[in-house]
Amino acid sequence: MQGSSQLRIRCLLVTGLFVSAIVGCGSSLESTVSGTISYAGKPVPNAIVTFQGKSGGPGAYAMTNDTGEYSLRTGSNYGVLVGTYRASLQPPQGFELPAKYGSVRTSELEFEVKEGANVFDMTLE
Repeated sequence: MQGSSQLRIRCLLVTGLFVSAIVGCGSSLESTVSGTISYAGKPVPNAIVTFQGKSGGPGAYAMTNDTGEYSLRTGSNYGVLVGTYRASLQPPQGFELPAKYGSVRTSELEFEVKEGANVFDMTLE
């Protein structure tokens, strides 16, 4: 089981490094995205949240804390670019979510990020 946790962390780090290379140091991130994720009335802790831009731009990611709260990052910067995103969630080992949330193609979680602060709370069913 420890191997799967290490794999999740490595995947998150590789994704972050890849996005950092795409975005670069000089890019301006006009928006922040934060929120809370819950399922069956309970917070979803330690889940990896991924936002993939529908226009093919750089994605963003976060890991929820113990109370299900998250703040998205693009590479090494907090924040995201303005645009439409599809979201997916990877829960921690032993926490079950419906499989549809594991892929941006099937999750049906779509968000329009506008300039400034955005709060997207996700109540999953």
